Amino acid sequence: MKSGFSGMSGYLAALAISMPLAAVGQAIDKLAVPVCVNTRCGVVDQDGKTLLPFDNKYGAIYANRPGNSVFVAVPKARDGVWRLMSADGKTTIKGPFSSMRMLTPGYYGVGKGGKLGIIDDHGNEVQPFRFDDLSAIGDPGNQYIAYELGGKQGILNAKGEKITEAVYDSPSMPFGPLVLAERGGQGWLINFETRTEQAVPFDYLSKRFADGVMVSQHMKNRTYGLIDAKGKELVPQTQYQWMGSAGNGYVAFRKEYDDPCGYMDYSGKVVIQPKFAKCEPFGKLGAMAQARGADGKAGQYGLIGRQGQWLLSPRYDLAESAELGLIGQAHLRDIAGYAAIARKKDSDSLSYGIFSTDEGKELFALQYPLIGVLTSDLFVYSDDKAPKINVNFMGSVESMSSLGLMNRAGKVLSKPQTFMGFTRDLSGRFVLGHEGTAPDSKVALFDLRGTQLIAPEWQELEVDAERGFILANEVFVGQDNRPHSELRAMYDLTGRTIFTVKFLSCGAEQLVDGEGRPIWPANPATFCPKKKK
Repeated sequence: MKSGFSGMSGYLAALAISMPLAAVGQAIDKLAVPVCVNTRCGVVDQDGKTLLPFDNKYGAIYANRPGNSVFVAVPKARDGVWRLMSADGKTTIKGPFSSMRMLTPGYYGVGKGGKLGIIDDHGNEVQPFRFDDLSAIGDPGNQYIAYELGGKQGILNAKGEKITEAVYDSPSMPFGPLVLAERGGQGWLINFETRTEQAVPFDYLSKRFADGVMVSQHMKNRTYGLIDAKGKELVPQTQYQWMGSAGNGYVAFRKEYDDPCGYMDYSGKVVIQPKFAKCEPFGKLGAMAQARGADGKAGQYGLIGRQGQWLLSPRYDLAESAELGLIGQAHLRDIAGYAAIARKKDSDSLSYGIFSTDEGKELFALQYPLIGVLTSDLFVYSDDKAPKINVNFMGSVESMSSLGLMNRAGKVLSKPQTFMGFTRDLSGRFVLGHEGTAPDSKVALFDLRGTQLIAPEWQELEVDAERGFILANEVFVGQDNRPHSELRAMYDLTGRTIFTVKFLSCGAEQLVDGEGRPIWPANPATFCPKKKK
């Protein structure tokens, strides 16, 4: 039997998104949460009390957002296998259906007569039974629904409302209100807010929005351009073979790929002539840039101002993106106002620090083997005393230094011990500490002060900051050699346990509330697997 509650995998969630946030410690909204214990599934509420008893006739129970309904699978049903039911299982709201798939929060794809339609969690029909396939694309808070007809794909918004016809070959992940799709080898940009579609001279969006602009790219032609948040072309896709990340009104560029770099404003006007070997994004005060000699050789990095003058003479051997990668080996993404700086320690290693391009000063001196930025007051680091941990990466086991957390003042909040990386959760209100990159690696939850709220006991932690709860899932590899997820615990936003599944030494399970009182079964010993004679 299976239960389900949709969400992003905790160990992959690395990007922060904006959404309305509930106050930490608030009362949790009314919920109906399916959970399975000893292969039997029931539904509990936000207080851990049973709504739908575990001794029921259903083969699986799913819900993809808190509410008053759940989807259930009815074994051996003559008239279908899926029904939308009230949370207590007493009333059929809609159904039967031959199939079901969870889409965006509150919306389901359901099957009948060989086709799929869409209903909401109140049972209202949103789209009739006419689709060959349906799927949700994007992260929670920024999703849409892709549908398939006759081998082509069309787009619905998160509420199931039609945005395009089924004419596209491969739509992409959403970039705010924009989706880039391919149609007969031509790039098309779809805008959800204006519900417009336009052919565009690019096929890839290579950077994230900053200052309301984004860098676009044509992969085959190796050309770059600039668009605004509505998809309007600001800089044509024909003149430049490289662009950096936008920041504080400027974006770096190269005319040809091996040319020196300079900066333009968002209208395409050159504001700093190309004369540097490398150009990093601008903070409020300046940008890190690499000097370029008259002979074309690259020198060291320093800080330049908005007219291209040196505010801090070149002195660093390296300056790069401030985010520390999940495996601790690379600085992967630009974070506004910060740069990772480094100087050669010896022929094989570098000593890193952090520089504020907003303030024009070193925040952390060049003394760390690894350091990166999570927030303006939370930093990831390693030191020479950090224990080594083994991480499975791309099929091989790599030894790396463990990572810890410290604040802006350098106060250690979590010593490097067992974590190989830290990321912001999707709500942006919490930090996930990762013990590995494999699906069965465990994660911990920290607040933005660096306080650990949930210990690394589970493999996935799904935060719903808007509604005030955290779901913990166990991930295991099934007989099909694929990872599977099973809900095992629920917490409030302070890390207080609402319910959790306990495991007996005999192999039985018991659902208990936050005080350890049994929810189900009262006597778990009756579910201990019988020993084979």
